[in-house]
Amino acid sequence: LLLLMTITSLTWTWAKVFLFLISIPFATLIYTSLKIVTASIAFWTKQSGAIIYIFYMFNDFAKYPIAIYHSFLRWLISFI
Repeated sequence: LLLLMTITSLTWTWAKVFLFLISIPFATLIYTSLKIVTASIAFWTKQSGAIIYIFYMFNDFAKYPIAIYHSFLRWLISFI
């Protein structure tokens, strides 16, 4: 974060710092709730382990830079 501040012209205000600190727990809650939803669907249907597999495959997209994907996949990954 400190390196990013020196390279870019990003100016931090108290509102941006507050928004940054608040967004971390809420992003964690959203991610965890998606995992719980997919796991509960797989639990109740007993035959949908593929749903959990698809969810974890979307996590693999985060391992690589978004620039290497096709434009539709870029939009889809950014939207999700």
